[in-house]
Amino acid sequence: MLRPRAAVLSICVLAVCLLAVPAQGAVSPHSLRKPVTDENFYFVMADRFENGDTANDTGGLTGDRLVTGFDPTAKGFYNGGDLKGLRNRIDYIRGLGTTAIWLTPSFKNKPVQLEDGPSAGYHGYWITDFTQIDPHLGTNADLRALVDAAHARGRLAVVHVLSEWQAKDAIEAGADGLAHLFTGATVSPELAPLAATHHVFVTPTLTVLYSDCGQPSGPRIGNDSLLRPYIRPQMRKQATMAFPPTKGASCEGTREAVRQLVRAGVPVLTGTDAPSPGQSYGASVHGEMELLVGAGLTPVQALTAATSAPAHAFRLTDRGVIAPGKRADLVLVDGDPTRDITATRRIVSVWKKGVEVKRSRFAEQ
Repeated sequence: MLRPRAAVLSICVLAVCLLAVPAQGAVSPHSLRKPVTDENFYFVMADRFENGDTANDTGGLTGDRLVTGFDPTAKGFYNGGDLKGLRNRIDYIRGLGTTAIWLTPSFKNKPVQLEDGPSAGYHGYWITDFTQIDPHLGTNADLRALVDAAHARGRLAVVHVLSEWQAKDAIEAGADGLAHLFTGATVSPELAPLAATHHVFVTPTLTVLYSDCGQPSGPRIGNDSLLRPYIRPQMRKQATMAFPPTKGASCEGTREAVRQLVRAGVPVLTGTDAPSPGQSYGASVHGEMELLVGAGLTPVQALTAATSAPAHAFRLTDRGVIAPGKRADLVLVDGDPTRDITATRRIVSVWKKGVEVKRSRFAEQ
């Protein structure tokens, strides 16, 4: 039985399709969420794209690959791709039908880690300086030039960040949005005003950050009786997993950053890191909204973060709100999510483009 007050939400779910670099002339596949979003991201690791400047191959270092990290014949080392290579081929990327570029972490890394393989920091996860682009990839000016080139072609630049330093540098370089926030005990009071002044949007992905702090939500969401039956069997194990926590990690600064961003008027978007451990497409969105409310958003603000805010951020003018002439992407729920955000899980009916969609329910295996 429906309670007297049922709420209808226009849910705009944004996902990314991780695209490899296809052969010249090939066309990239559409987003896995094509029925829901027309935005196509090009998720790119600069080192593995194209070498636009051979002068930076060794990152200014002298010696063999165990010193410079450069060996184009080995997948565990820098291969020579850089930001200039991306900029030189930006029309090629545009021609694939993509509408936004998403960079992996590109700040200065420890060149080589002898105890890990050995291998090099081409992937961007051994950062030693959050204020400088890795010299194997170019310079801060090269990043600025890449963002300017993307903007000149009507493309968004969304930057993957892991720290407050990275977030600030990405904003100052002209990024349109940040993917992830960061963990930490504190956050400086400068971040939110900087983001507001530069008109960026932020997708915190609290679901993955909290796991790093030893507060995973994946097992709870993956076993929720209102959600689990609709998670594909092959994804259920993934959904209930969790990243191993980082010793000493704190999410107090993460929560405070969210509160400061909201107070400053920065658009906060609902997003997850699916299909990472503890994440599932769709189901984890409900968990992320709950975490956003726990971080200080009102239920209405959390709903906005999942509907009109991402539609506006990604220039999807035909959806995100319930209004004449807009797409009828609707969810009917039993309850009032403007008061209790978990009511979004009690789904009664779903419509896409005005057509009711039957939800697939999967048996336990």
